[in-house]
Amino acid sequence: MLATKDAQGTLAVGQPYVQGARVHATVLEHFRDKKIIVFKMKAKKHYRRKAGHRQAMSRFLVTKVEFGSA
Repeated sequence: MLATKDAQGTLAVGQPYVQGARVHATVLEHFRDKKIIVFKMKAKKHYRRKAGHRQAMSRFLVTKVEFGSA
């Protein structure tokens, strides 16, 4: 559930989103997260696989939340 409140104090509740609400954001950077190790092993079968994974991430800044029909 999501809720917004405008300057006049009108409350709007929506699920999964609030009708007419708009969010303005600026992307600050794209980066890759810390590496996690993926290790697979089957006991007594001499099967071992080791790999790493880095998830692509984005950092953003919400600059403005507009509420209303426009």
